[in-house]
Amino acid sequence: MAAYPGYPGKVVTLAGRREEWHDATLLQEKRGGAPLHRFGDGRDGARTLVRLSARHDEGYLYLCLETAEPVDFSAAHYLIGLDTCGAKAGETLLPFATNVRSPLGLTFLIHLAGEGTSRILVSRFYDKYLNEGLPVRPVPSDTGEWVVMQNITNHRRISKDGTRFYPSRVFSMSGLRFGSLDPRSSRFDSLADWHVSGTLVELRLPWGLLNVTDPSSRQVLWMAEQGTKTRTTDGVAAIACSYRPSGEGLSALPTGGRTNLADALPAGLGPDAIRRYQWEGWNHPLYHTYLKRSYYLYRDVLGRMPE
Repeated sequence: MAAYPGYPGKVVTLAGRREEWHDATLLQEKRGGAPLHRFGDGRDGARTLVRLSARHDEGYLYLCLETAEPVDFSAAHYLIGLDTCGAKAGETLLPFATNVRSPLGLTFLIHLAGEGTSRILVSRFYDKYLNEGLPVRPVPSDTGEWVVMQNITNHRRISKDGTRFYPSRVFSMSGLRFGSLDPRSSRFDSLADWHVSGTLVELRLPWGLLNVTDPSSRQVLWMAEQGTKTRTTDGVAAIACSYRPSGEGLSALPTGGRTNLADALPAGLGPDAIRRYQWEGWNHPLYHTYLKRSYYLYRDVLGRMPE
């Protein structure tokens, strides 16, 4: 048996079910309208962004990015920038040769480029691994220093007799795992982080991955010289962009314009159109329990055993 946030069931199953997003908060939307730049390759619809929505439960923040035509990673890559702290702090320069500056400081950047290559990056000043022993908090920056998120599980050490050295063990937390949370899906994976179905891109981001230390009271990691380690956030703001990959890596194909974006939400990345996702706190987390697949395997095996 296992427990999962939300009651009576999962808020989002990463299965392309639009009804799961009917009650979500709409962060950005573009009705009709053309993308910022057309390449005329027959894939402009995959790069045209329609809306960005958010919702949450006690364990995760969920995002849904919708495009005008079915997602095609051979012709479109997507960036979703998150400002989790406010306070006008964070990175503004976006990577991958997009030549774009965000209208607000971002702490995290999600890069969606297909299975096996999609990941979440963090502003260098807000990375716990690189800033170990230092005050970890976002600072205003326009240098584009986005880094892979890493976690150290074992610090380096020397054996008691002083004859052996054990290096530290570090693993990346940036990779986003593709799959669905629907047990009936052929891509079922209880550890899935994101899923694509037609024009919908759905994401499931653990609060802890976003340095949200206590979502029930909206506390985020913010270390100050005075000794405080957290602060209250007023919510999560988000922007979204799309670009055409160059075919030689992850960089954007030049458009010939001021930026190399194909489209953006909000349109033109205007600062006045950015909305912040806010949620009510809680004292008692809601959750539900369910039987794992191993239960049925054990049941069948035990049922075949002679008494």
